[in-house]
Amino acid sequence: MIFFVILNRPKFATMSKHYLTLAVLLFFISICSYGQTLQTEVNSQRNELVFEIFPNPLRSGILTIKSDATGPKAIFVYDIMGNLVHQIITQETMINLRVLKTGIYFLKIIQDEKTGLKRLVVH
Repeated sequence: MIFFVILNRPKFATMSKHYLTLAVLLFFISICSYGQTLQTEVNSQRNELVFEIFPNPLRSGILTIKSDATGPKAIFVYDIMGNLVHQIITQETMINLRVLKTGIYFLKIIQDEKTGLKRLVVH
């Protein structure tokens, strides 16, 4: 709607294609950055757990999980179809996932009443 109003102004009708392309690009960039700001605010309100996993892709079967939270972790591993294939509760930072076959999985961790989700690739 805003884009349509800009194009109908007489001042913009005489602009070269390059300036018009730049105006459209800046408009979409501003929309995208606004969306990222909203997503950040929503994540902080949802009490999302921020954590890192490595190595990813996983080859050795031993996965390291790094998080700022200090309590025990409930770790749930789901396959690409959403089926729970592995679960563990631990205080450790390294877990053994050798039971997983090659594929794409989702790792859900609940720690200190916060929840996080990451994609894990197993080779």
